[in-house]
Amino acid sequence: MRRQGSANPHIAELDGLRALAVLPVIAYHFGLDVNGPGGVTVFFALSGYIVTTVLLREHAAAGHVRLGNFYLRRFRRLLPASTLVVVATVLVGWSLGKPTIVREAFASLTYWADIERYTSSFRYGQSNYAPLEHFWSLAVEEQFYLLLPLACLLFLRKSRRPLMVVVAAGLVASTWFAQAGQSDPLRYFHPAARVCELLVGVLLALVGKKLHARWGYVALVGLTLILANVFEPRPIVIAVVTCAVIAGLPRVLALRPLVAIGRYSYGLYLWHPLAAIIAHGWPMRIVLTAAFTVACYHLVEFPIRFTMPARNAITAMAGMSVAGLCVALIPFGNTGPTFIPAAEAVVATPSSTTFPVTAPSVVTSTGPVVTTTPATTLPKRPLRISAAGDSTQMFMDAAWQVYAAANPSDLTWVLPPDDTLIWTSGADAWIREEAPRAHLSLPFDGPQGGLDRQGCPLIYDLLIRPEPGFRFFESAKLHSATPVESCDWHDWIPAALATMHLDVLVVSWGTTSMWQYEMPDGSTSYIGRDDYDSLMAARMIEFEEMAAQYGTTVVWTTYAPKPRADNPDRWTLPETADLLAAVTLQRPCTSDLRTFVRSDPRFDWYQDGYHFTANGAARAVASIAADLRGCTLQSALPH
Repeated sequence: MRRQGSANPHIAELDGLRALAVLPVIAYHFGLDVNGPGGVTVFFALSGYIVTTVLLREHAAAGHVRLGNFYLRRFRRLLPASTLVVVATVLVGWSLGKPTIVREAFASLTYWADIERYTSSFRYGQSNYAPLEHFWSLAVEEQFYLLLPLACLLFLRKSRRPLMVVVAAGLVASTWFAQAGQSDPLRYFHPAARVCELLVGVLLALVGKKLHARWGYVALVGLTLILANVFEPRPIVIAVVTCAVIAGLPRVLALRPLVAIGRYSYGLYLWHPLAAIIAHGWPMRIVLTAAFTVACYHLVEFPIRFTMPARNAITAMAGMSVAGLCVALIPFGNTGPTFIPAAEAVVATPSSTTFPVTAPSVVTSTGPVVTTTPATTLPKRPLRISAAGDSTQMFMDAAWQVYAAANPSDLTWVLPPDDTLIWTSGADAWIREEAPRAHLSLPFDGPQGGLDRQGCPLIYDLLIRPEPGFRFFESAKLHSATPVESCDWHDWIPAALATMHLDVLVVSWGTTSMWQYEMPDGSTSYIGRDDYDSLMAARMIEFEEMAAQYGTTVVWTTYAPKPRADNPDRWTLPETADLLAAVTLQRPCTSDLRTFVRSDPRFDWYQDGYHFTANGAARAVASIAADLRGCTLQSALPH
């Protein structure tokens, strides 16, 4: 074990472990198939161990913990670089015309980015532009650093045993909390679900257990396989394996290249997302990340941390914080999305055209169900229109309202009755940023003006599994904030249609229709299989029959999610969208957005690969509005 001197002597092998943690995080964010989140867990466990070791050393020397000294050391270590990164990211985003990130920047500077992300309703990697998203882990650590010394002060008096009991109880509670919420992707950010990974390191420091070097090497091999994504256990398991590496301290981790990377690991973690914004190719991103990190460390971090007197360091950090908050709170960025398309779209003319509004008759075939429908005449007035579906439709409702406002002679958007606004929208963060810029007054805790429910599928009565690795669960349990009591569309859509008097209801159950379902016989099925396709077609007919009772025509939309190299889930693949389209396009009135999206190589406006951003929603709405005319003409033809 090679030790190197400093004010707080550290172990070279632990620097090597830091390198092992930060490299997969950077590689993951640069698009490689490695376990980046696992690297964050390694940091958590390592931080818990090191900080506790420092506190135990101080308590043994002085008989108590000096809170002021501890907090000052933490701030000198963390604040200068993080503040510079936030300021640089805001200014670079402004110069490149990126969206504003006032809330995220403020949360990052004040160390509650984990809560900000948890309440944003976007799971990790889902936001279209979130360059400070990685600050969530720094917030978890900083909150932990605030509480751990207080726990030492209260429970670490005559022996370590009381503190060990408290830490073990917290470890069990946090592990249970994380396990109980595994179907909630936003639980990833929750500090109560992640503190167990830090507490494993704390417990190791309190126990003081060492392992033989050979077990350290065994643990290191296992950790390397985990980070290489050969297999992906739960975070608590990764934390335990990390602690086994710490307890064994294999000498290979003290290699100079690893130690050098480890010493700069904090800066590398902070700066690499900004490099990804500036540069497109990974070689240039690596160069920029290294340059930013080294310059920041030697010009700012090192002087404030080691050479400045405490008073000067406090003054410098206070000045940086004030400057950072001033920059963060200025709404740099573009002025908002352009909802109205530049080219005027052809929309439905409110003349004596026809829509099918009576119950369809079913024609049985070997494939999905096909329908034929008679037609009826619509009145000569603007079409009364609204929308329904899951979050894929939800992200287009605001654009529909603006489009209708710009074309009042063609369309009238009808808001749902107030008693349908009983849930929390998955697009709240999008609403907070985009709706005010478009001069819309929309609820922050409800749909954007349609009959949508986040995560609620058309086939509401079967268990769902959004992604491989998830267990089957009820669709209403997908919600992380205010749970939806029911995903059964019978519970809210018919009552709303009875009062809204719609001519057209645009419907998209896009993402949820491509998930896996547990069929009544217990088997797993999904789009493209005969049993699921027939069930989906039958549910579409049932929905059309329900809407027809209120004089409302259903226009189904189908689209193509953006393929994602970093997260190739089955339901983001183009072929999955095509299988769903094969069923959807058999309905009497449809709007197919696949060609519209795929024909434009620059169309990169999905929020996360399957939700539209504001600009994408504007284009999608214009395309659907143009298709309404074709749908009405087709419906007017004799059957």
